[in-house]
Formats: sequence, C-alpha cells, structure tokens
Amino acid sequence: DDMNEYIGTLKATIQYVRAKVRSKRHLKISFDEWNIWTVDAPRTEPLWKKAPHLLEDVYTFRDALVFAGLMNTLLNNCDVVKIGCLAQLVNVIAPIMTQKGGGTFKQASFYPFRYLAGNASGATVRTFSDSDTFENMYGTARTINEAVTHDMAKREVCVSLCNYSQETREVELELRSFGDLKAKEYVRMVNPDLDATNGFEHPDTVKPEELDLPNVKDGSLVSLSLAPMSWSFVRFEY
Repeated sequence: DDMNEYIGTLKATIQYVRAKVRSKRHLKISFDEWNIWTVDAPRTEPLWKKAPHLLEDVYTFRDALVFAGLMNTLLNNCDVVKIGCLAQLVNVIAPIMTQKGGGTFKQASFYPFRYLAGNASGATVRTFSDSDTFENMYGTARTINEAVTHDMAKREVCVSLCNYSQETREVELELRSFGDLKAKEYVRMVNPDLDATNGFEHPDTVKPEELDLPNVKDGSLVSLSLAPMSWSFVRFEY
C-alpha cells in the first residue's frame, strides 16, 4: 500500500499542475526499473576483477509475495501508469538466474511475473474489498491484496490475490456483469518456510501448484480458501 500511496501522490501532483497551468496534456507515469531487492551480502569486490558476479541476489518465497503485491498495485493504477519496466531480467536482481556452462533456474519471483504478465491483459477492474488491515514499518496495509483484469477480446477475467495473514482466509468473489463465468486455471504459491529459495541444485523448491478449479455459483459467485501467507491466481472464461 506504500507503493499505491506513492503513485497516488504522483497522480494528484500531475493533476494539480495540469489544472494550475491549464494544460490540455494528460501526462502518464513510467514506473521504471521497479523490483524487489534484498541486500544480504557485502557489496565489496576486488578492484579490476574481470566480469565479476554483481548483485546476483537469490530471492525468497517471502520476496515473491511482496513482488506479487507490487504487480497488483501496478495493475490497479494502470490508468496512469502506462509503463512499468522490471529491473532486471537475468542474473542481476533478476527473476531468472544463469551460470557459465548453461545452468539456469527460475527465482521464486519469476512465477507471479509469468502469470500476470502473460494473462492479466485488457482493462483493470476497480475492486471493492472489505479486507481487514495490519500495521507494518511503512504504515497500514490490507491483509488481502487483490487485482482483477478483464480482457473483452479473449473473454477472460483474471484474479490475483495475496494473503498476508498468518491464518487461512475465506474469500468471496462477486464477479458480476461478465456473463456466465467458468474457471479455467487456478494456481497457488505457498510454502511453510518464508525464506525458502530456488537454486541451481534445487530449482523447484518454490513454485506454483495447480489446484482444483473452483465452482462458480450463478455464473458470478466464487468462494476461495486462501492459505496463510500465499499468492493465488485464478483465470476465468465466459
């Protein structure tokens, strides 16, 4: 929610200046080089070392939960954020890691990016949530963080849900006005160890699991059980 407030402040400032100078331009925001970044090692290297490994951080399942929430925030502000470039893509603070000789693995943060970048197209749907909140070092945040998109051309509705609670949360989705929805994909990322990571020797420690498709009542009502500290993605068609 801190990121959401930051974007909201920029949006309000742009609107204020536009009104003050009576401009007809509609300025948009480029949220450039965003990413999670965990500094877990000293940043010292010998001088003049040839092609050193720099900033090749390994990200945890906890980081992936934060990453998914950041993507939800960008989707929910797509009316003003028109460009959101992830920094970086390979090795350096990246979702994909490689090594000399051909080894590779996907970081925990790769999967929310894959599912949302590959499916959450069309328009973002404004949501109304009664989620409770919790306090953190940045202020107040919602326990359930969500984003919903609707692609009219593909006749798809996608829902991304982060549960930041230590307890299972029962969620009721009311997806009206889309027609007769049917679930086509349901995946979840959850791990009892928030510090779990992937690596060259264990590339699949943290990855999504496919769940049984949820029932859709009356074409629009969906009940989901969100595991503690988890990210869920559901894709519907109509």
